Amino acid sequence: MYMLAWIFFLRISFKQNYQFQAYLMNLFSNEV
Repeated sequence: MYMLAWIFFLRISFKQNYQFQAYLMNLFSNEV
């Protein structure tokens, strides 16, 4: 469920701001 919400949020942020998505992906990679 969490992953689905995360992917949905990334798809929205991808359309609005690519750099912001890259920042979120970096944080997510650090947490895993």
